Amino acid sequence: MVRWLIRYSNIWKAYEDHDRQEQIVRQSGLDWTIVRPVLLNDKDSDEYQAVIGKPTGGSISRKAVAKFIIDSLESEKYVKDVVTLFR
Repeated sequence: MVRWLIRYSNIWKAYEDHDRQEQIVRQSGLDWTIVRPVLLNDKDSDEYQAVIGKPTGGSISRKAVAKFIIDSLESEKYVKDVVTLFR
């Protein structure tokens, strides 16, 4: 359903912008991490799973995304990686 919506509506324009901004970040010469959370929820959980590639889960809390960002800044584990977050 989501792929159909992207393909047959104008929402693909937002994805084009998204791709352009990621390209700018990649070419910046800076240390970067691109974080792609799956569907966000408001649960009170800071647990997350981070993968390079496609996720196997359906949603993640905003609190968990914030925790990942702090954790990754402290560890520098995902520098120059595109990370998908899920739970």
